[in-house]
Amino acid sequence: EMKSFLLCVLLAVLLVAVCDAHICIIHPRQVGPMNISIPGSHDCYRRTPYCGGFTDGPITVFPSGQTSQVTMQQNLNHFYTGKPGYFILQFSESMAPSASDWVVLDKWDDWPGNEMINQINFTRYITFPDVECNPCLLGAQYVSYNPYEVDPSSNTDAIFYNCANIALQKQTSVGDSFEETPEPFTIKQTPRKVQDDVESCCTPDVWEGEGIGNDYQGEYTIRVVWDAKLKRTRWDRKGFIEPPGNASIDSTIITFYDSGPPFFSYVIDNTLGTCAIYGADEFYDWCFGSDRSMTTSQILDFEEEKVIVWQNPTNQFTFTAHHERCLPRTLHHQSSSWAFNRYRLDFNATHFFDLPSSCSTAKWEDPCGKKLPEDDPRRAFVL
Repeated sequence: EMKSFLLCVLLAVLLVAVCDAHICIIHPRQVGPMNISIPGSHDCYRRTPYCGGFTDGPITVFPSGQTSQVTMQQNLNHFYTGKPGYFILQFSESMAPSASDWVVLDKWDDWPGNEMINQINFTRYITFPDVECNPCLLGAQYVSYNPYEVDPSSNTDAIFYNCANIALQKQTSVGDSFEETPEPFTIKQTPRKVQDDVESCCTPDVWEGEGIGNDYQGEYTIRVVWDAKLKRTRWDRKGFIEPPGNASIDSTIITFYDSGPPFFSYVIDNTLGTCAIYGADEFYDWCFGSDRSMTTSQILDFEEEKVIVWQNPTNQFTFTAHHERCLPRTLHHQSSSWAFNRYRLDFNATHFFDLPSSCSTAKWEDPCGKKLPEDDPRRAFVL
């Protein structure tokens, strides 16, 4: 089974930023090259319809007219609060499709990552048309609407594209198909419902949270330092990666939103002593509610405390927050989760955003190796 994971930070960090990158199709395997070992992989950055100029790739056979599993990765998160985006999976019998050739098979909402440097896998169960074709196309789109991700200039909805070559064949056995979609996550302990349809809320301006995360790699500790006044954030992740070789991970992401655009994220490997610089999207408050693509809400009595639960059935994310102060409590998506169990409020967070010396030698370079125009403000960037 394909596993999803949240906040997977690269182990061997490069000294310069890599090309912004956003969706890869894992199963069936996408056309062209594919490397999802790091966030921001160039192999996931395809900005022209419908396959980013790639055609070569293996053909994966699916049973026609039946439900099958497809897994894709959001390689960086570009949630935009002004107009939250969405993902679609679509099918075309034509290998050179126009817009009218596509049949939409699945659609789900984007999610508020509160940090661009996230990798999350979406395992979806889609029913292919009851036709036979060999080859044909499975297409994926991430329609982000994020104005910081418009490329080229005609791509005003900031869409990211990808494709996989497939074949549909009639068959009598179920094979690799699935009869129904697994049930979305629900809280395992039976809580007592207090109230439905809770109003939106936002976290305090300054807070620190510590907790535990789990994904296919194993268990790790997480720490978030959030300062909405300074518009600076910090994420720490430390633990062990089970396969292969019980390797350790000790990574930090520090993002400065207080000057710019452009905005910058520093991805630091504390073990190797390296620093990478990513271009970041605009800051947005850590909030819960309908404007964050959370469609249902209720207050529950759970583990001797009141928590607010928000869910989005389309993307299968579940968020919980403390009722009194709206501090984030848990996140769950398919096989990934994290939970905060310790908080600190009302403190001076400035020193948490001090950069190590390794970042003083890292230079931001334009993604994809293109030269920056003379008037681009990033030319003048100095730490």
